[in-house]
Amino acid sequence: AHIPHKLAYHCKLLDVLAGTAVGRTNITTVETKLQTIYQTDHVLHALLDPATSLDVAGPLAAFFFHVVVEVEIKVPGLEVQLLMWEFLERIPKHLNAASSILSQPLERMACAGGAVGIKSRQQLFYTWFCVRIYTVFFKNYFTPSLLVEHAETLAKSPSAMNYFQATRCNDGVDAIDGVLSRHLEHQQNSNSDQQLDMGGGEDEEDLGNLGDDVTAGHLIDEDNMSFERLENEWDMEMEEEEEEVNHKSKHWINELIESLHSTNEELLRKHQAILNVDSQQVLIEGLGSLRGIQSFANAGEIPSLIEEETDSDKKTMTESEELVHNLEIFSRKLNDAEGDFADDVEDERTLDVLEVFESLPTIRDPVEADLRFEPLVHKLVEHARSRMVVEPNTKKLDPDCTTTTVWIIQLFRAMIEKAWGMTIEERDEDGGEEQDDASEHIVRVLNKYGATTLCLDLIAVGIDSALVLEAIKLCVAMLFREGGNLLVQRTINEHLAKTDSTLFFHEVRKYMERLSRHYEFDEIEVVKEDDEPELPETLIVMRFLQLMSEGHYEPNQDIMREQPGNHAQYNLLDDMVKLLSDCSRSPSREACNAAQAVADSILEIIQGPCTLNQEKFALNTELIEIMNRMLRAQPTGDVDEEEDEGLKCCLLEIFEGLTEGQGKSGGKGSVVFERILSVIDLDVLQVLIMSARTDDDEGDEMSDIQTEGLVLLQMFCDYNPALRSEITLPKRIMSAMGTSVQSVEVVWNGKLQRRFFPVHEISEHIAEATRQKLVSEIDRTSQDAKLQDFLVWAHDVYAECEHQEWLSSVDIGNNLTLASIFSRTNQEAVTWLSFFCAFTINVVFLVTYTHTDDWKADLQMRVAADADDSMFGSQYLNTAKLPQEASAACRSSKDVKDGCTVFTPAEDAVLILNVFNILFSAFVLGLYIIVRCPVKFRKLTEHGVSKNWAIFYTVTDQMTLYYACYTILAIISMVYDDVFHPLLLLDIIVKDSTTRAVIDAVVIPIKQLAATLLLTLFVIYIFSMILFKNFAAQFASPDSMEDCETLWRCFLASLNYGMRLSGGIGDIMSHTLDERLMLDLMYFLIVLVILLNIVFGIIIDTFSDLRTQKLDRLNDTTERCFICGMDRFTFDSASNEPQAFRHHLKNDHYMWNYLNFIFFIWQQDRDDDDGLELYVRKLIEKNDVMWLPKGRAMCLTAGNDDDAEESIEVQLARVEKDIFEHMNVQNAQHMQFLTKNEHAVDAVKSGTDELLRLIHLQNSRNGNGSAITREASMRKVNEQRASALGITPSSSPKNGRPSSQGGTSRPSSTK
Repeated sequence: AHIPHKLAYHCKLLDVLAGTAVGRTNITTVETKLQTIYQTDHVLHALLDPATSLDVAGPLAAFFFHVVVEVEIKVPGLEVQLLMWEFLERIPKHLNAASSILSQPLERMACAGGAVGIKSRQQLFYTWFCVRIYTVFFKNYFTPSLLVEHAETLAKSPSAMNYFQATRCNDGVDAIDGVLSRHLEHQQNSNSDQQLDMGGGEDEEDLGNLGDDVTAGHLIDEDNMSFERLENEWDMEMEEEEEEVNHKSKHWINELIESLHSTNEELLRKHQAILNVDSQQVLIEGLGSLRGIQSFANAGEIPSLIEEETDSDKKTMTESEELVHNLEIFSRKLNDAEGDFADDVEDERTLDVLEVFESLPTIRDPVEADLRFEPLVHKLVEHARSRMVVEPNTKKLDPDCTTTTVWIIQLFRAMIEKAWGMTIEERDEDGGEEQDDASEHIVRVLNKYGATTLCLDLIAVGIDSALVLEAIKLCVAMLFREGGNLLVQRTINEHLAKTDSTLFFHEVRKYMERLSRHYEFDEIEVVKEDDEPELPETLIVMRFLQLMSEGHYEPNQDIMREQPGNHAQYNLLDDMVKLLSDCSRSPSREACNAAQAVADSILEIIQGPCTLNQEKFALNTELIEIMNRMLRAQPTGDVDEEEDEGLKCCLLEIFEGLTEGQGKSGGKGSVVFERILSVIDLDVLQVLIMSARTDDDEGDEMSDIQTEGLVLLQMFCDYNPALRSEITLPKRIMSAMGTSVQSVEVVWNGKLQRRFFPVHEISEHIAEATRQKLVSEIDRTSQDAKLQDFLVWAHDVYAECEHQEWLSSVDIGNNLTLASIFSRTNQEAVTWLSFFCAFTINVVFLVTYTHTDDWKADLQMRVAADADDSMFGSQYLNTAKLPQEASAACRSSKDVKDGCTVFTPAEDAVLILNVFNILFSAFVLGLYIIVRCPVKFRKLTEHGVSKNWAIFYTVTDQMTLYYACYTILAIISMVYDDVFHPLLLLDIIVKDSTTRAVIDAVVIPIKQLAATLLLTLFVIYIFSMILFKNFAAQFASPDSMEDCETLWRCFLASLNYGMRLSGGIGDIMSHTLDERLMLDLMYFLIVLVILLNIVFGIIIDTFSDLRTQKLDRLNDTTERCFICGMDRFTFDSASNEPQAFRHHLKNDHYMWNYLNFIFFIWQQDRDDDDGLELYVRKLIEKNDVMWLPKGRAMCLTAGNDDDAEESIEVQLARVEKDIFEHMNVQNAQHMQFLTKNEHAVDAVKSGTDELLRLIHLQNSRNGNGSAITREASMRKVNEQRASALGITPSSSPKNGRPSSQGGTSRPSSTK
């Protein structure tokens, strides 16, 4: 960050460009292009400019060396370029600078941290490239004759002429961005001696500038002083050398060569011990180059290369130097490594690069960075693509680029696999949506920036086979996604369809042909029982083709059959059939696994359905015959029975896929069905079903191959009912056709189709209590609402079944699981046992509970004492208080049995019942917590509720609290007081819907009841005030005189006695017909007659409504089909068979079959869905009921063609269109009348609105009912509207269009 961002970017660009020109083989074109980007003199100007800092000079020197100096074709005139010679003149200074740096302790300079260390390492880097530049220059460009041939040009030293300053202002010098930014501060003199002095000063200034631009604002004062001291030493040495040069008579070039030689040799001999091998090699080659063109006096032998340091040298090495040294030794050993070791190291290197890739920011990250992830991917892809040569019948990629591209493709795949946490081989079995989400970003970037299309281009004739295989693997990794990666699939299809992809399909065919030859002619190795077969690596091409069509992507399914844009056609379907046939004839486990891969690809290519592929396979290939033969074959050789059954299951699914959407149409049969039935032997299918392997532990449970066979068999019988007479399966298997295999009717592509499916074992956990609750509580306000609510219920029931399935997996011993104890069925049963205990206890109380004789004697004594003390005598004795006092005394007695009550011998039985009641209620609470609470908690968390709140809502659920309170009340009833026992009988409200309706009759109209009761209280208060003010003395009896002493007691008396007594409050007052007459009558009429009856009326009306709704619900449950909504009469009248409606409910539209079908889809892997199942899955995810046959049933359209099947919807649309057209014509005919009468206009508008409302209302009520009935209803409404306007309604002919008479004429009546 010590140089401007833009300048740093260009330095990085120079590094990249220099790297593209490394080497001397087949890069002439690259070097030429790079030389046109930056001209030689421009680069030299930038290197000589004092404003160029070391971190810029290093990349410039590397670029100059690789692009200009070390090239195959020499740059013309470089040997006489004075800028080049001036650059060479400055190299000794940099050699001395490097020597001074290496003379210092490494930890203080070369290996130091901070700015000093950075600047030191930049100086060394720049110096080594300077040495490499003059080494190659003197070896390739310079000859001694040059001094004679170009004597005039090279007469004077360019530094002596100050040549750089004289030429720096030429056009184009600023081509290197940001490197020429300052002008020299000193004017140049013409005298050569002064020029030499000025040159030294310029060198000093230049050297200072090398550090100033880098360290400004970053070096601490101490570091600056240290480095400036070194700079002064270098400058003093250069000045001394320049003074000596002035007194010599040699040619300045010879002197320059001697200077380079001496500084180079001094640096090498002085610091060779701490230099690495590469640095030594650079200096040694430099000495050799100089000695090859000139002899030197007193020159010793060139030092030899020191391969390894001594122990004493290693002790002086820093940690970083030792790491570099060890890495170099390891690299040399690695070059000789073979086998797995080299592969492991390569994987480790890839992981290291992956970490670098992961650390790169993306384009959207708000950070400053020189390199970002997406552009780097794009550059790597384009690099490989640019090196590819396309010829008419082949593609070529040079070996060096092939190796690089293989590594790039492997790197891309490793990025995806690292995000998954698994390889592509493991992804099939262990992967899921979690892996899809983890790799989504990487796959999107790779697809967007050309990795997908690059792989498709590499899968071609002429490309190295290893690279082709890596390209296929990367495509497989990118295509992996549950339900198919639509984004990558579209990219593949667009690229293959819009370009000439002949070479791609030709290469894919070659792979498949190679596999066919392998299984047809090669000897397959026998696999031991515990070992896995080693499949050909090229078999992954089948997985690639399968994933291209995953999720039934029809464009890719079609392109495997034909490629309209290619000059040559390749029908891969024929190759698949050939490969399947060859695999089936090889009796080996390896061939069985290969056949499984081919069968999976075929299945994916036909599902959807892809009709053209279905017909191609069925009618134009031998696929059906091959599969029929494979179904008859028995496993031989080393073939595993389970794998053989899995293959046969897949073959049965292919048969189902071929017939998908191939039912009868227009009264005609399906050619695909007919072709299959003409080949396949039903006896073979029946034998396969009966002889399928079953586990001993599973008992009568059907295996996968049996269920798939039954599904296919029922599909054939549904298409051709006559085949049922040929079926001779055992009763056990025949009974499974309605239990293990069920059917539903589904609306798909506008047609009603029957779908057979195997029932998943999770459906066994649907409790009967759950079924009853669903039937009784589902919303039945309309057919649409009922079906929508059915999908909502399906999610809840499915969550409950999943929880029960988990409980079933927990074994507690003795062949028992947690589900054997904790289940919804057990919960319902135990609640009734608990209620029975409470009911029995209360019956015992009712029969046996009595007061003791002591209690009766005590009561008589209290009555007598009260009579003696009464001032009114026994006539006015308040006996009501005595039992109350006696009961209080009873409650305060310590010995309840002796003092108050007595039990019969049933007392022990009551105790036992109490214990059982508590145990049952506690068990019910535990059952509810274990069975129901986890389901509620999961539902809340899935809807985004936090775990803490989900726990709170689950604990405070009304049923959880109810069962907890019930248990507590049962304990209190046993321990504290029997008076709480009768409260337990209220549990019947929870259990019985009829008693619950009684409570609902009060709860539902609670607002109306509350308002009425409040009004009643206000009215009673009014009467209380009048009584208190005017008639308080008329409370006749001594007991009632205190009732009106205060207004509050008067109000309580009016509320209590007035509401309970038949005559109102007047019944406890003195009888009179005078002034209180109207008051008593008003109280009786208003409070007792009106207000109380209003309360009773509200409750009774609500109860009546609830009863009506219950009857309607019962009628909808028993007299209408739950799925299609049509009534019993419709089916009974349309069929000659008895009990047609019952047969329809049980076989065609059985609601529990539909629930099982939904569970089957949810349990099935999304990748295994066929076209119809995927269609239903997507609609269920959107809570859409379009797939359910509302208002339609196959038994009502049997024998009709498609037009008759869709006639109701078509007629409805036509009638509605005609109605609106008819309305428009009528409005136009009467426009004049309407404009004259404003009220008539309003009437017509309201009538039109009413008409539209009635149309929609009629549609919602009748569904797909008769169009003629609807038209008659609309005509009646239209007549009513016209009569309101005082005109005769227009009539329309049969086709619904207006009469041709037009005008205001009155057509004849409607037909």
